[in-house]
Amino acid sequence: MLHLKNYFTAIEQQELVELARKIAAISPMMTPVMPSGHKFNCQMTSCGTVAWTSDLTGYRYTKIHPVTKKPFAAMPDKLTLLAKKLANLVD
Repeated sequence: MLHLKNYFTAIEQQELVELARKIAAISPMMTPVMPSGHKFNCQMTSCGTVAWTSDLTGYRYTKIHPVTKKPFAAMPDKLTLLAKKLANLVD
């Protein structure tokens, strides 16, 4: 696990929060349900081509948001670059 204490400035942290809010505006937060019918004790959203989901039919990846029935928000370039940077793939 990677611990990023003090990695982001306060401004960068706020920018990431705003980015997450933009994603959630397109692909709203939802509470997944286990196949047993029990709800998870969290909410989630996603972006990109596919996202993990769970409902009464099981756990899987899907291209369609289970609430909006639309594709998930596109993966922002900023998140892709951040992931590559943290994986030491980009300087």
